[in-house]
Amino acid sequence: MTGIPSVLELTRDDAVSADTVSAYALEEGRQEGMTVVEVFDPHHVVLARTITDAVGSRERVADAVLERSELERCSDFAVDPLGKRKRVVAAVTLRVSPQRSAYEAEREHGTYGASA
Repeated sequence: MTGIPSVLELTRDDAVSADTVSAYALEEGRQEGMTVVEVFDPHHVVLARTITDAVGSRERVADAVLERSELERCSDFAVDPLGKRKRVVAAVTLRVSPQRSAYEAEREHGTYGASA
């Protein structure tokens, strides 16, 4: 046991310090083909981790995990250039509403990233 909670078990009080989410696919071992979704604080300390066999890209799997958590993604995904694993990362924040994230609403209306 690592003592690290699942992303789905991360309490709202603990989620306050969340800064980024990352996702990468396991390419070998008994969990090959599964995706790891981790939430980090600003100091790159792992706050929560979920390993899932959900089907889809790393980005879609991370979004699906976040959708059921206290967090929402608030930036686009970028590829993390460091490390041997191909990891995607994005900024996260506390979920404003359990119904739909503010970021998702802006993307649906085409206002996120629009220039003035």
